[in-house]
Amino acid sequence: MFIDIHCHVMPNVDDGPESTEEALKIMKQAYAGGTRAMVLTPHYFNDSRSIAESKRSVIVRHYKNIKSAAAENNIKINLFLGSEMLRRADFDEILKKGDVITINGSRYILTEFYFDDGIEDMLTHIEKIRSCGLIPIIAHPERYEAVYNFPENAYRFLSRDCLLQVNKGSFLGKFGIKEADCAKWLLGNGLVHIIASDCHGTVIRDADMSDIYQWLAGVLPKSKTDELLHDNPKKILLDMSI
Repeated sequence: MFIDIHCHVMPNVDDGPESTEEALKIMKQAYAGGTRAMVLTPHYFNDSRSIAESKRSVIVRHYKNIKSAAAENNIKINLFLGSEMLRRADFDEILKKGDVITINGSRYILTEFYFDDGIEDMLTHIEKIRSCGLIPIIAHPERYEAVYNFPENAYRFLSRDCLLQVNKGSFLGKFGIKEADCAKWLLGNGLVHIIASDCHGTVIRDADMSDIYQWLAGVLPKSKTDELLHDNPKKILLDMSI
């Protein structure tokens, strides 16, 4: 069974579902595909949907609502709170306020960059995160120009104790040829720690992990596939080392 640590299922907070009904459909699809736990990771941008609330409080409120809705509809997926935090200049300020949302309150924080960020800007931000005692999980590195044009840059992330999370859709060609080639290169060189859905709906960027499980079965031993789709995500939820 799978643990999906990167998904946009929480409605009304970013570019995922726009209604609770749509969010429930995504979770039902995920469950049917073998997922038993999901970390809800809405984008953490510079904006807030409410002037009176911090971005964190908005996300927490919606998380509680969707978790209650899932329980009421008998959806048997364990839901955990996280976020996908974009590189931002005020990270230090957010940290001091206690507004950073890590995965299930652990040391692990799902971190994304602008797609055209230079590698040095990325590494500078990573050092800032590491200096706070947090462990960055780099979201979909295969989609950044600095990585798919120069895949060896991934080693620079690992040298700073980051983890790499690749999107399942990248392997299946849903983001482009360069992204697919990069994802496969990262996997072939043993640089991938987690594969997640990064789902936003039930059609193009869907939550069904059975397709990537079947694809991986053709290229990896089952033990390695389980590590990427279950074992490592579980360690992250438990705040264990990988």
